[in-house]
Amino acid sequence: QGLARFDGLTFTIFTSHNTPGLPNNQITSLAETPDGSLWIGTSSGLARYQNGRFTAYGQADGVKSKSGTINTVCVAPDGSLWIGSQDGITRWVDGKFVNDIDTSAYSMIGFRSLFVDRQKAMWLAVGSEALRYQDGKFTRFGPVQGLPAQRLEMLREDAQGRIIAVTQNGLLRLEGERFVPFEQNGALSSPRASTTLVDR
Repeated sequence: QGLARFDGLTFTIFTSHNTPGLPNNQITSLAETPDGSLWIGTSSGLARYQNGRFTAYGQADGVKSKSGTINTVCVAPDGSLWIGSQDGITRWVDGKFVNDIDTSAYSMIGFRSLFVDRQKAMWLAVGSEALRYQDGKFTRFGPVQGLPAQRLEMLREDAQGRIIAVTQNGLLRLEGERFVPFEQNGALSSPRASTTLVDR
């Protein structure tokens, strides 16, 4: 139902009705780039909030998304923006959209999230599998590599640089080329984890 900003006292709601440049009220993801821009994924394209103004971007601008839905946006350690949809990956680099990663060999149905780790590898959560893109090639991780058959919500990196998988069957971490469950999963109130955050 729109984008809400809280200033410490009140909420201001931005919608496609009161905000030119916001393409849709269904917000899918948010990310802030080093220049202070807030990038907003929606079910009808991408928007950028900068200097008090919203600007919409879509396929005509170079964003790879035939359906219009942006599944996820994230900022890499080098400050570049990565945009993911079921049609593939787009990067915002030096003020322009770049489509130089070919995902056509993989089904992106069930694509939920992406992030870029400190080794510059991109990780995608797609259905119950993980895809790692590094040095120009993809590596698939699934049940053979220790991931459960349940939905993979997201992949993240902990403070030590280990890759963490957040699944509907608890948390797992990558050891070598295999995911193993956290020993502490039994202490979770529910194994159905949906997100995780590394604090300071």
